[in-house]
Amino acid sequence: VIAIENVRLFTELQEKNRALVQAHGQVTAALEQQTATSDVLRIIASSPTDIQPVFAAIAERAVRLCGARFGRVYRYDSALIHMVAAYGLRAVGLAEVHRVFPRPASDDTIAGRVISTRQPVVVRDIENEPSVPALSRRMITALETRSQVTIPMLRAGEAIGAMTLGWAEPEAFDEQQIALLRTFADQAVIAIENVRLFTELQVRNADLTQALDRQTATGEILRAISQSRTEVQ
Repeated sequence: VIAIENVRLFTELQEKNRALVQAHGQVTAALEQQTATSDVLRIIASSPTDIQPVFAAIAERAVRLCGARFGRVYRYDSALIHMVAAYGLRAVGLAEVHRVFPRPASDDTIAGRVISTRQPVVVRDIENEPSVPALSRRMITALETRSQVTIPMLRAGEAIGAMTLGWAEPEAFDEQQIALLRTFADQAVIAIENVRLFTELQVRNADLTQALDRQTATGEILRAISQSRTEVQ
């Protein structure tokens, strides 16, 4: 009886330890995500006119948190797709990406497909995905990855860019990582909108300052006229 009870208690202890370890891992992951998103928001606040540091930080944090091999951020200017940030790309892969982009948002690349349809594209295993465009297939091969996720960056329902993460193994991501990538894509949109609004505010302030200078100048002239009725010089 003592032996049976000892085994039961030991088994319960093991199960509790496993539960504690799992809970600790979840808390740690949540803390890392919160820290990463807070870092990005801090960079956004400190870079009201320069969006490049935000893109670089988003690419790096997304790769590290999702355990990916590489990350890329694209901007779409209504005519061409530009790769504006990358993390984890080797020289060969980076050269291949630069060979492809900038280019229009057409169906010949995954990024173009995502931006034109405003829908994410998931590649679970490049070796079993015949629908992957040839240009994207060459890039994925050069990047030495098997699976990747590309999420659109949407502002008021319109695509203004996209984010891509790639993994070396097939089906190396889950729904939680896709959701996390969406969060980073949303932060990129916030950064773009923040810079746009700040730039507009600067232009408006400059216009107001110029208008005030003109008003002040004409007011001074009118005052001089009223004070010099017999002396025009």
